Amino acid sequence: MLKLKYLNLFVAACGAIVLVIGSIIGIKGVIKGEGAKTWFAAISFMLGGTALQAAALNRFFKYQLDEEIDRTREQRLQAIPKPCRGCRNFHGLEYGGVKLVCAIHPLGVEGDICPDHDKFSKP
Repeated sequence: MLKLKYLNLFVAACGAIVLVIGSIIGIKGVIKGEGAKTWFAAISFMLGGTALQAAALNRFFKYQLDEEIDRTREQRLQAIPKPCRGCRNFHGLEYGGVKLVCAIHPLGVEGDICPDHDKFSKP
């Protein structure tokens, strides 16, 4: 996924190059007085380059967002004590700087197994 993310930056750079080429064609056409045919080519290049950039940058930022979501999810899962993972009684919010694990065991359980673990049932 990392390679695809940076491939999108390369494609965006190619889009910028196409945009510049279109601008050069347009300026050259104005200087030489070549008319509508040159303008059509220039505008086509410029629109194509802009579209290429927009699509590539959109994908790049989507990959960035997905990575951030995955990182946040992993951090939250690591914050859940091992005996509480998957338990419907887990609360995990802080009140006055003290984390309330659950109503049954406010400070958590000692050890790796909770005697009151209640798994979520599948609907």
